[in-house]
Amino acid sequence: MIRNLRLPGAHASKSDHARLPTRRNPLPNGITKRAHDEPDQPTHPIRISDIESWDFETDIAVIGFGGAGGSAAIEAADQGASVIIFDVAAASGGSTALSSAEIYMGGGGGTRVHKATGHEDSTENLFAYLKACQGEIGDEEKIRLYAEGSLDHFNWIVGLGVPYKDSEYQGKAIVAMTDDCLLYTGNEKAWPFNQIAKPVPRG
Repeated sequence: MIRNLRLPGAHASKSDHARLPTRRNPLPNGITKRAHDEPDQPTHPIRISDIESWDFETDIAVIGFGGAGGSAAIEAADQGASVIIFDVAAASGGSTALSSAEIYMGGGGGTRVHKATGHEDSTENLFAYLKACQGEIGDEEKIRLYAEGSLDHFNWIVGLGVPYKDSEYQGKAIVAMTDDCLLYTGNEKAWPFNQIAKPVPRG
């Protein structure tokens, strides 16, 4: 995110950009094309002295309209900030959509789906597994923050209206081809991870 950004020379009206997502205004299906017919091209930094005019001014500019960008925009807007989202793609989704929107969540005793399917997952258990997966290159502080905030992340997403079915996919799959909302997606059951942390599905 970039705070207090003025945007030069975009040659588009506000209606050409994505409708701002909020808790009351769900994420749009995509971004309409810009007013001109030129294909989207990567931008390059320019000196402020070379800017002739400013087309937009916003408190926060979110670059990238995937799961992270959309979430950041919602939180910023809910806190009263003006927000514009920019994405080079023709629609929202980003890598989140390409990964079938799987989000790895657990800890805190388990999510609602965990409890409905008979699983219990402590924050320490989630932390131990993620730390083992990252090995020596893992940032322990960030892993800790992720583990401690994971259950709140799930509840936040559900609060936005994202549906989660309280069922577990029992087979082996990278992506479940059913509407089940819980499955093993990593090495939770494999050695040595199953010796470090209790195996729990979190995908």
